[in-house]
Amino acid sequence: MSEPSNAVAAIVPEPEGAGVTLFTVAALMLGLQFAGIAPASAANGFLPAELLIGLAMMIVGIIGTINGSHVIGLFFSTFGPFLISFALLSLGAAHGWWKLAPAETLKVYGCFLLTWTIILTLWLLLSVVLPKFFAVLLLVLNIALWLLVVNFFTSPDGAPNALQHIAGWLLILAAVGGLYFVASYWLRWAGIDKLPLGSPLVTAAE
Repeated sequence: MSEPSNAVAAIVPEPEGAGVTLFTVAALMLGLQFAGIAPASAANGFLPAELLIGLAMMIVGIIGTINGSHVIGLFFSTFGPFLISFALLSLGAAHGWWKLAPAETLKVYGCFLLTWTIILTLWLLLSVVLPKFFAVLLLVLNIALWLLVVNFFTSPDGAPNALQHIAGWLLILAAVGGLYFVASYWLRWAGIDKLPLGSPLVTAAE
């Protein structure tokens, strides 16, 4: 097993750079949608990109796991299926595949986001072992998703409202954070360590 792992690590030594880039694109698309910047009709146009990004993030997660970066592997191999399933849920809802009434559709979205957001909240609590910047990124993402969960369970008709718009802007903020993260890696690969990500709050005992 060590030889294939070493070969993959030699080709893609730090897949998290690609993973965070994909996360940034996904967060920006969803943020534009929920913030009301992109027209409602654009949501379906984002679905193919969300499917491809989700698949690519799964590949990044698998590579990270093979390389021994289990936290990176867990994050991206889980967030990838989240995007894929969200895109499929939205695609099916738009075309009536799931045979749901409008009120039922909102509750299904709420339950869907609730299950995934619980997992992300656990990751937030465990992020004390990651660089501080990554923990802050997870915090912003968690707040945005919890706002969307509340919105889907309380909105009577799914019309855009303040909760949804705030969540959208928080997702855009998470995308900006993702850009910083990617820039930090890019400069570090060039030998310039000028954009710190912060040290973990908790480190292993010596």
